[in-house]
Amino acid sequence: MNLFEILNKGECGTFNLRIDKSCAVLCTLAEAQINNAFKYSTLKLVVNGNAVYNVNRKLYKLAQNEYLLSNGGQEGGGIIDSKKEVSQFCIHIKPSFLAGAYQALARDNFDIDKPVDEYPDFRLFENTYHLNSSTTVSRQLRPLAAMINEGRESDIVLDEEWLLKLTEAIVLNEKNISLSVNRLNTAKLSTRNEIMKRLLIGKDYMDTFFMTDPKIADIARFAFMSEFFFYRNFKLAFKTTPYQYILDKKIGLAKELMFNNKMTLSDIAASCGFPDIYTFSKAFKRKYGFAPSKTREFYDKEMPVAV
Repeated sequence: MNLFEILNKGECGTFNLRIDKSCAVLCTLAEAQINNAFKYSTLKLVVNGNAVYNVNRKLYKLAQNEYLLSNGGQEGGGIIDSKKEVSQFCIHIKPSFLAGAYQALARDNFDIDKPVDEYPDFRLFENTYHLNSSTTVSRQLRPLAAMINEGRESDIVLDEEWLLKLTEAIVLNEKNISLSVNRLNTAKLSTRNEIMKRLLIGKDYMDTFFMTDPKIADIARFAFMSEFFFYRNFKLAFKTTPYQYILDKKIGLAKELMFNNKMTLSDIAASCGFPDIYTFSKAFKRKYGFAPSKTREFYDKEMPVAV
């Protein structure tokens, strides 16, 4: 069963969404207002253009390749004020899906016989993210966004297994955020939540621009924080420094490039922003415990030989 639907482009203007099941919908609209958009817990990805979402009177302005995760049971809708069509990929998830995943994945102690709807304490950390972020949720969305941009949305098939995997990714991301929030040295929860929102802005920035070696001062400014305050709280929340996070992103990319046996290790080092092969090898070995040459040897053995 395909849970993916394409909303008719002719349905523009003002209309009410009628959602009675978990599903994914692609809306390509211009000058439109969408009501009743947050009945279920929702992920809204803007594939191209810009959109504004009003959730309980709080505005979220999304640009291309940004998405919003929001709780269900809230008043609100979406506004497309552009004359040019804007494509939004919206995933609506029934509360029982999220509650079930939360029960199984995020709680240390739970009663297996307790109905999932008796876990009312699970709430999403409402926030916006960039498609380039390092979260598993973003990785699952990127291929779909690429298909939509290529005009192949009619080829998209999303079944219940895909929805369960996405739900699992969302809940695990929420668990990680909750742990990070609790590490912050601030008494008020509302203050910790605001700090975390700004840290995630900076983290998304690093995920997008790590190859340009962004300065911590620039990242902090983008996240509306002072340099030291950002550095200190990032380290508390994510148990690593911004410098190490950027370095790990480069090393991770280098490891992926090793699948390409046409690139030498020197080519990979240069492509990932390392000044020389020695610096790259030292950083790689410090992270993984073995030299990059050993990884390349392993990949070469695993790669099928063309006949």
